[in-house]
Amino acid sequence: MNGKKIPNLPTKLPNLALIAPDPDRDAPYAVQWFTGDEGIHTLRLMGNSDDEILPTSLKKETATLQNFVDKSEQGKQVTWMIRYDEKTIGAIWVILEDTDFLQSPAVHLMIGDSSERAKGIGSTCLDTVLRYLYCSTAYPTIFTRHLVSNEPVTILLTKAGFKRAGKPYVDTNGLMFANMNRAND
Repeated sequence: MNGKKIPNLPTKLPNLALIAPDPDRDAPYAVQWFTGDEGIHTLRLMGNSDDEILPTSLKKETATLQNFVDKSEQGKQVTWMIRYDEKTIGAIWVILEDTDFLQSPAVHLMIGDSSERAKGIGSTCLDTVLRYLYCSTAYPTIFTRHLVSNEPVTILLTKAGFKRAGKPYVDTNGLMFANMNRAND
């Protein structure tokens, strides 16, 4: 996956696909996800502290998405946008470098459009990316971390076969996280 073009991934759901980010197409959706009280709630669920949550803009979200594209080209991260019924509703990404808190490859998922949560989309996307990683790479284990208080994500990851790795810990922002991993079956 280092520096290669990342393929679009079809899923088991007919109107759901994982596709490469397009900053011009996807940034307006991201602005919607991260605006207002609902957007602040989404960012908190993702593990952002209140002092990290700043107002967003089309320019800022375009730059963030372009950063995802650049990291993919550099072999540091792979990002797919979640497209459902011809609308971008979230993203799933795999960080390919170890961080201070987590080994790589580390998968992360965000359904930004809250009206599309709890419909099985996240589990379908996670399953699709895990199958891709295990079939297309030499990674025997996939890692992730999540905010302990985000119970829906804990349930999603557990159902996907992830197991707790170590004890929960507090990050530099004072937020409680748990690491998990999943070995290839």
